Amino acid sequence: MKKTRAASYLLLCSMILGENIYAKEKTYKLDEVVISAQKQEEKLSDIPLTISYFDEIAIEDKDIKSVEDISKFTPNFTLMSNGTRGASTPSMRGVHAEVQSFQLSTGIYIDGVPSLSSVGFDTIFDDIENIQVLKGPQSTLYGKNAEVGAIVINTKQASNEKEGYLTLGVGTDSKKEVRGKISGAIIEDKLYGGISISHKEKDGFITQKSSGKKIDNLENDYYKLSVRATPSDNFEISLMSSYLKYNDGASKLNSFSATDSRVLDVDLIGHNRTKQQLNSIKMKYDLSENTSIESITAINKVNENSVFDGDASTYLFFHTHRTSKYKSFLQEFRLKQKFDNFRYLLGMDFNRLDSNNRTKVLSYYNPTYNISINNISTKEDAKDNAKGIFFHSTYDINHKWSLITGFRYDKEEKKINAPMNPLRPSSFYEKREYSEFSPKIAVNYKISDNNSIFANISKGYRPGGFNAFANIQTTSYKEEKIISYEIGNKFSTKDLQLNTSIYFMDIKDMQVQESISPSVLIINNAASATSKGLELDLNYRLTSNLDLFASTGFNETKFDKFSDINGNYSNNYNPNAPKYTYNMGIQYRNNEGYFARLDLNGQGKVYADKQNQYSRKAFNTVDLKVGYELESFDIYLYGKNIFDKKYDFAGYYGGQYTIPSEPREVGVKLTYRF
Repeated sequence: MKKTRAASYLLLCSMILGENIYAKEKTYKLDEVVISAQKQEEKLSDIPLTISYFDEIAIEDKDIKSVEDISKFTPNFTLMSNGTRGASTPSMRGVHAEVQSFQLSTGIYIDGVPSLSSVGFDTIFDDIENIQVLKGPQSTLYGKNAEVGAIVINTKQASNEKEGYLTLGVGTDSKKEVRGKISGAIIEDKLYGGISISHKEKDGFITQKSSGKKIDNLENDYYKLSVRATPSDNFEISLMSSYLKYNDGASKLNSFSATDSRVLDVDLIGHNRTKQQLNSIKMKYDLSENTSIESITAINKVNENSVFDGDASTYLFFHTHRTSKYKSFLQEFRLKQKFDNFRYLLGMDFNRLDSNNRTKVLSYYNPTYNISINNISTKEDAKDNAKGIFFHSTYDINHKWSLITGFRYDKEEKKINAPMNPLRPSSFYEKREYSEFSPKIAVNYKISDNNSIFANISKGYRPGGFNAFANIQTTSYKEEKIISYEIGNKFSTKDLQLNTSIYFMDIKDMQVQESISPSVLIINNAASATSKGLELDLNYRLTSNLDLFASTGFNETKFDKFSDINGNYSNNYNPNAPKYTYNMGIQYRNNEGYFARLDLNGQGKVYADKQNQYSRKAFNTVDLKVGYELESFDIYLYGKNIFDKKYDFAGYYGGQYTIPSEPREVGVKLTYRF
């Protein structure tokens, strides 16, 4: 109750502060930001949501190149890495999806195309125009993967203007980075194209004990080709194709009992050769000045190829070679129409996800039964077909009040087929159908032209699934559902942006890891929980050259009711949900070209398990970037975690592993623009 009262006072103070500052300064800039977060162009200040927005300049200043980078600057959003590329767990406002479900609670959408699985979620991206992080359930517009939020990434579109750049970078641990782009008109006013490429490599920091060699090297290549055509004034078509390839070394996961988290005593050196290819076609046709139709067609392929020493030791306990294929298809149609004080969006989408998982168990030992098995091949084939219809509208009651409503209906069919193998005593085939109705209602009130408050109630959901990888006959689990309540304030002047919000989420049929025997874990709807918190985002221009910034989020997500054969976890904290996150710092840029930026990033205590037995303590890191900027040439010196802070996550996956933290990195980057 005290935290809720404090959050209410904070929100009230921000509104009062907004009114006082507005009386002194009537010019503003936030209202000029137009975004597409709700699948249509709207002013950021008019959207009754908490949104973290990064434009092209901010992306470059903050050096954002991945979802993990976004999380550093977004309150109450973290990315829990499992120590290797390809399968990360996003956690927003205290809610995350278990890694083995391969599902998402926070969706990612690049040019409108979703990632339908946790495999490939923390992708690398380049040549970005803006990033929009939407907080709270977004199921009304985005469906199943946006249970507690959505990350909307828009890449740059080629135009008549010819532009390009080349970036070279070097750093510690033999880091090398090359990025480049060129775009412009192929046929002026009709056809445009662009090509982007990047290569990054870096030696690892994890040493294999027996050889003394670093075994967790990172290397990736990224290519993107885009073409845009405007055959007429009212018709536009865009094609985009991208390819991402990892050539990484071993996972960083170490045994919980290891004396040094950065020394792996293993007999198998793993690797990751995952590839991701995305192809999309977007079309827009304006029927009139106020009416348009849009179509998005996309195919997303992820081929996972990895070798993993699962026991993180020199024993032949659990070695695996995994080759999996994920192929998703999306087709979405939208109709948009505007009237004097009313606008709406009506749409429908169809998506299909086919996954083929092949795991070769190189060695497996069960100490309970003293059974040792080598060279076992297992497979699971799954299909997921979903379709949905959605509606979103905004009605301006008058010049101050706006009413926003929306709904979505989804229907989904999931199938799984897995033959018998030595690790599973029988074959199985299962099919389940899920359907969900997701409504939303919100109001926005303009106190003044640059100060508004909002409130919303929305529903989010995550579909059910199967326990495909448990060594038992498969069981299914049902949807997880969330009802979210949120109020917030957005205020801006020429020199200040201040956004605050408080939220409460009621979580039913929570999908959690449940113990059905002392050694077997499955996902089940075994819990109910509540999540509550507050968020603040502040940017203040102290002088024409000096900016101060701060963002912070406080979160408490606890089980209301949860128990299994191993114990009762009611009133425990949900795993992978930091109690707070923050970023604060200062940035200097002048007309002579000098640039400097200092960031302090931190997280509160976070638990690794439902028992709240294992945890990572609160920590913070400091990043520094200084440089000199000319019209066509930039040079920067940078340092990440400059004080070499160690913040290992010991106890990951029920006390089995430790995820070692990244050490200090320093380097230099040069960019030439043409």
